[in-house]
Amino acid sequence: MKSVVMNSDADCGYSVFYSCDSLIDFVFPKDMQKLTLGFLADCYAFKNIVLPDSLTYIDSQAFRSYHSLTRNLYIPPSVTGIHEDAFYETTSGLTIYGKAGSYAETFASEKNISFKAVSDASEMPLIPTDEEDMPTSGSCGDEVNWYLDTNTGVLTISGSGKMTDFEDCSDQPWVNRRSQIKKAVIESGVTHLGSYSFMYCSKMTEIELSEGLISMGRDVFWDNSIPEMKLPNSLEYIGFDTYGCASIKHLEIPGTTKLYGYTFMSCDNMFHVTLGNGIEYIPYCMFIDCPNLSWMEIPDSVESISYSAFSECKSLSNVHLPKNLKNIGRTAFFKCENLKYVIIPRSVEEIGTAAFGYKDYDFDKDTGTLYDDFIIYGYKGTEAESYAKKNNITFIDLNTVDSNGDINHDGAIDSKDAILVLKSYAESLVNSNATVDLAGDVNGDKKVDAKDAIIILKYYAATLTGFTGNISEFI
Repeated sequence: MKSVVMNSDADCGYSVFYSCDSLIDFVFPKDMQKLTLGFLADCYAFKNIVLPDSLTYIDSQAFRSYHSLTRNLYIPPSVTGIHEDAFYETTSGLTIYGKAGSYAETFASEKNISFKAVSDASEMPLIPTDEEDMPTSGSCGDEVNWYLDTNTGVLTISGSGKMTDFEDCSDQPWVNRRSQIKKAVIESGVTHLGSYSFMYCSKMTEIELSEGLISMGRDVFWDNSIPEMKLPNSLEYIGFDTYGCASIKHLEIPGTTKLYGYTFMSCDNMFHVTLGNGIEYIPYCMFIDCPNLSWMEIPDSVESISYSAFSECKSLSNVHLPKNLKNIGRTAFFKCENLKYVIIPRSVEEIGTAAFGYKDYDFDKDTGTLYDDFIIYGYKGTEAESYAKKNNITFIDLNTVDSNGDINHDGAIDSKDAILVLKSYAESLVNSNATVDLAGDVNGDKKVDAKDAIIILKYYAATLTGFTGNISEFI
């Protein structure tokens, strides 16, 4: 066994990896807090270990006999306790890296272990393992090859056709060089990114994808550090959990792309996603637990939003439901604590249990707790009204909303009115006694703010292209 990826819920008993003397690559859980007794005792092959930032304690003999040759170990500043025998029979050749003034430095000094101060784990130099265990090139598909430039950290995938779908991230041909990969270039001709291709490539911050790429397997970018990437228009399929726990912040998905469940699960840094026109279905749990996702652009081509698609997106405050939407699955927007209202179009025929407005729900008892003052806007006699009444949620008929929007009373609703709304909103933020013209409350939420200005601007833009309807259609 040369590589281990340890899940958060894995058993952390005593001497878990005792005497695994071929083990050279280890991925720790992000939430791991303790290295137990004998955790990596007598694991002689290790040369580089980076402990997770969540770790607080290292128990006795966790690194026993980690000393035969030169070894590097990064201990994060979160560690506040190390057993005196954690490095039993381990001092020669070992260098501990950590922050200046940290507990790790104090411990190293007391035990006469070499210590070097670094700002973070990325500054710890890597000691190469045996060259036969660390190739820099090879095949990763029938007609697809890879090459890693160890000077630049650029991994190039070239050739023709599909990459191999790996059974697990430990099957990556570059598994022992993951920590050296900073950028990946997928050249024209490669049509498929294999499952688990870049999983746990935590130093990778950039990728270039060429037109002609058609599909991505599952878990391709799990837990890597790429903040943004441009997806090619040729992309037709993104697999299960492709971006799970990744560092992606913003993404535009082409309208030709078919999506799969859990695609962006727990992407903590993601704040905005644009779905291309042509996508018809948002699958189950697609954005579940993306805590910083604040707004979505959903095209009118979308007809169905599956269950828990946006569940636990606690920053989501603005979502535009498309005019052709028909089905909204249960818990689709469950535990979205900053979503204060939703505007549901006439086209919606079905809304699942606890889809909107709920902070918790007991499905066995068919009851739950609503967020205070949540509002549903819709049209009388539609599924929106039925859902609101069934769940005791405030419902406002859009046909009754005073949506004048003509703030300056010049007979037109245009950018001048939007500017006045924003000025009024800004004044109200610094002066609670400021007079507010409720003619600017176009969405009927009893407030005049930036949301009203956006509605006015959308309506005005539409009138410039011939729209003759009511501003309420943009709420």
